[in-house]
Amino acid sequence: MKRSLRILNQAFRAIGRNKGRSFLTMLGIIIGIASVIALVAVGNGASNSVSGRISSLGTSVITIRSGAAPTGANSGGVLSAGLGGGGQQRVVRMEGGGPRTVQATLTTDDLKAINDNKSAWNLSATAAFTSANSELTLAEKDSSGNPQTVRTAISGTEPSYFDIQSLSFDKGANFTDSDVTGKKNVAVLGATAATDLFGSADPLGKTLKLEDDEYTIAGVLKSKEESGFNNANRQVYIPYTSAQATYDLTNLSTIYAKATSEGAVTAAKTSITNKLLSLHGKTDKTADFSVSTPDDLLNTIKQSTSVFTTLLAGIASISLVVGGIGIMNIMLVAVSERTREIGLRKALGARTRDVLLQFVFESVLLCLAGGLIGIAIGALTAANLSKVLTGITPMVSLDSVILAVAVSTVVGLVFGIYPAAKAARLNPIDALRYE
Repeated sequence: MKRSLRILNQAFRAIGRNKGRSFLTMLGIIIGIASVIALVAVGNGASNSVSGRISSLGTSVITIRSGAAPTGANSGGVLSAGLGGGGQQRVVRMEGGGPRTVQATLTTDDLKAINDNKSAWNLSATAAFTSANSELTLAEKDSSGNPQTVRTAISGTEPSYFDIQSLSFDKGANFTDSDVTGKKNVAVLGATAATDLFGSADPLGKTLKLEDDEYTIAGVLKSKEESGFNNANRQVYIPYTSAQATYDLTNLSTIYAKATSEGAVTAAKTSITNKLLSLHGKTDKTADFSVSTPDDLLNTIKQSTSVFTTLLAGIASISLVVGGIGIMNIMLVAVSERTREIGLRKALGARTRDVLLQFVFESVLLCLAGGLIGIAIGALTAANLSKVLTGITPMVSLDSVILAVAVSTVVGLVFGIYPAAKAARLNPIDALRYE
């Protein structure tokens, strides 16, 4: 043990004798470790950000969408954005390969079937959802004083939708079930939509022209953090029956259901899937709808971000290999420069194992020091990236730090063994005669 400590002390002194070269030797490891730490932190931050936004949608919400998921009705992780049409309208779905247009296959009969079984399936609420869009005039005029228009998403739904999606009102009130039944022309505006369309004026009681129909503004929602999927702040909400009449729609793009508890979600999802498969005369493989939960979406997002983070870390790790090669080259140079020293030590009784250990210790110490400096720089970089990356807070995980230390140690061992072995194999007589 004492012998090993003496060898370790000698390794420290050898590194300290040439501080500039030692630092340059560590530079590749420092850059590699810092890159891995920072990029993994960004990947973790992005994953947590998306997971948090999905969780904010409600952990007990079940979403039934028109159009089959890529691998059947039980597949999760499919995002959707409905666009209007006429009659048997079509819906644009955002999937892994990009946007895909599908038929709006859900019907009011499907909604009724789910409502009829709410108690049996432990559902506290359901809401129909259909979508269209209209050209609306903005309150703010352009630089020439001419009116500006924007294509705005119009969402047809039910009063229960706002509770399911955790949307609260800033002013006014929600439309009612009787408004839905009577196909009344009333509307609720998202916070941004209200400002865009009416400026600083109070929109309550004012009218909004959608196609050929005029709708009275009943309420305005509180601003909500954008989820990136359906931005509630920019939506105009009307009863789904009114939307069907105004936009000549028949089917629904989505049906939302809320389970009474998180524990009831899985069973409710299965019951809904089986019931709709029976109503549509489909099998799991031929289903023309998909049923998903936040957990499904979270799992898909986590898998995607995990692959992305691993890819980033893999790319950054290339510099670790380059740094390791640099360390091996410098250690080989050190062996050549210290050949006479090695010969003298061996002539005075140093064992081959002692020389081997000293050079291995030097290599590992260089990599370990570079790794620790890299961790500090990577963590500092990750902390400052939060000022640049909107909505993402990079998170340095303990696992990535431990892995960085382990990798830097292994790199030191792997790339230090060959120079150390070369030094240990030197014949003391030949080494002493070396010029």
